[in-house]
Order: sequence, then C-alpha cells, then structure tokens
Amino acid sequence: MKTITLIHTVKSMLLTFDKMVIEATGEAIRTFNLYDDFLASPDPQRSAAAREQERLDRLYLLLKTAEPVSDLAVVACSTLSVEVQLVRRFFRMPVLAIDDVMLREAVRLGVPLTLFATSPNPIEPVQVRLKDIAIAAGLLPPQVSIALCTEALPHLLANDLPGLRAQVLSYLENLYPKPAAVVLAQASTAFMREEIEQMCGCPVLSSIPYCLAEILQILASPKGPAKPRMSYCTAF
Repeated sequence: MKTITLIHTVKSMLLTFDKMVIEATGEAIRTFNLYDDFLASPDPQRSAAAREQERLDRLYLLLKTAEPVSDLAVVACSTLSVEVQLVRRFFRMPVLAIDDVMLREAVRLGVPLTLFATSPNPIEPVQVRLKDIAIAAGLLPPQVSIALCTEALPHLLANDLPGLRAQVLSYLENLYPKPAAVVLAQASTAFMREEIEQMCGCPVLSSIPYCLAEILQILASPKGPAKPRMSYCTAF
C-alpha cells in the first residue's frame, strides 16, 4: 500500500484534500496529514531572511518526519512554493509543491495572468516561481497583475466556505479590466473555479486537478534506484 503525506497550512485543505487524493487514485492508499498554520504566517517582527530560514527549517523537519513512512509528500500551500524547490533535493521520496504543474501550464498559456488571492502571503512566491519556470523554458516571464481580496481572508481562516465564496465572487464581479486568464494562488479557493471562470469569461487555473494528475503519474511510475541525499545542515 502506497503512503502519501500531505502538509497543510489552512484548515479547509486539511479537511478536504486527502479525500480528493484518495478518490482520484481509485486504489487503496494511506494518507497522513501534517498541519502547521505557522508555516504560512511567520512572525512579522522578524526580518524577511529570518522568516524564510524559519520556513525552510520547519518544512524540512516536517518532511523529515514524514519520509520514513511515505512514498510521496505534497506541500499543499503555494506560500511555500519556493521553499519546496530548495528542500526537495534533501529527500529520496518525491516532494511536490501543490502548484508545480499549474504554474507551468500558466506560463504555457502565453497570456497576461491575473493572480488572485485572499492573502498577500502566496503572491511573491508564486510570482517568483512563474518567472523561474518561464526562464527555464526559454520564455519571457508572463505579465502578472494582482487581484487581492483580503476581505475574504477571515472567512477562509474560519473555514466559512459560504462566506468565502460570497466575498470572492462579489470582488471578482467588479474586477476591471477583465482578465485574460486567472491563476488561483491558493488551493483553498479551488472549489469556486468553475463559477469564477463563468463570471470572468476566461481560463481559470486551480492547482488541485493538476496536482492530482501529477500524484497519479508518480504512483504509476516504477521506482528507480534511490537518489543520493544531500545534507541539509551543510547547505544552509
């Protein structure tokens, strides 16, 4: 039986994502859930460098805890996208960022992107990843505009999904100019993807379906030889 560890920073994903993974695989798998909301909201009194190092250390320790019992780990928070790229090389198991494939698809679209979020936390990491992905593919980084609806954040943190939906849809209904494509920077807003797409009249990308497809692909792949593992202590 394959085991997947899911690392969460918001309650709505903690309560729902493992069920999505189990349903998508259609086979007997075991999931473990690790929840650390501090990862997405470190102490604002500390310097940016100190906050980044703390996120790296905490994420590394969570993954280290998961590795002995896991075939795969998924970090279900776009705020940690950059940190995932940095720490995954220290583990023999695959470590996925939930938005890896979605952001590659967003770059492939080749149109200006509107990055939607209810918190400022994922904005910079997602922009960094979009730029890195484009450069690695030999493309110009996409033009990105920000749509930030902080009024919806208290509903998200309280796991008040009806309130979250009402605030988000009200905000996007009045968004101008109309976007060419919307990237949902938080997987926790994925349940509204179809409604947002209908309202905005453009492609709307959510990380969850892309991540589920990547999980299926990895689970179906034969295991190769164990890759060498670097030392975290000597790297940072």
